[in-house]
Amino acid sequence: MSRAEDSKAGKETLAIPQALRAECDERDQGHCRVCGKWLGPERALHHISYGGSRQGMGGRREHTLSNLISICWMWGGNCHDLVHSDKGLWLPLLEKTITDQGVTAMQLRRW
Repeated sequence: MSRAEDSKAGKETLAIPQALRAECDERDQGHCRVCGKWLGPERALHHISYGGSRQGMGGRREHTLSNLISICWMWGGNCHDLVHSDKGLWLPLLEKTITDQGVTAMQLRRW
């Protein structure tokens, strides 16, 4: 399998590769990128762009560092449900958290 085929296959699988999880963990330093809360082991990775329209869901989720963030989920908080409540509002804010390190989506929303 060529590198391009291997890379494409990795993006289309349901499981996020461990190396990519480690990169995301290093970048986000164990904090939720929505509220800033320390997550510890209760963190989850969330796809910023998760398919479908800006309002809807569905479609393919690409596993890339620029499309994944650490987020409160279940026992760690409820930011996951919050960002799913209004995709049109939160998608651009989550995208901005990747380029503006040290800022949370909540802070961006207030500004």
